[in-house]
Amino acid sequence: MRAQTLRLDDGVSEAAKIGASVAAACREESRQAAAVFISGKTPEAQAEFLKNTREDEAELATRVVNHTRATKS
Repeated sequence: MRAQTLRLDDGVSEAAKIGASVAAACREESRQAAAVFISGKTPEAQAEFLKNTREDEAELATRVVNHTRATKS
């Protein structure tokens, strides 16, 4: 996420907006990691996990953006 933040952050846009872009750019890697966690779970549990993961990704990516900005100053 840090590499994507460095690539995508213009330094002036709202952190959450950049965070959403970072999360989207990392989606394939996140999908692969999630597949490991949901293996063998019920379809309902898989769907719930994936829904929560997407929400968590955007929040985490926004934190990465804020941290990256703070450490660049």
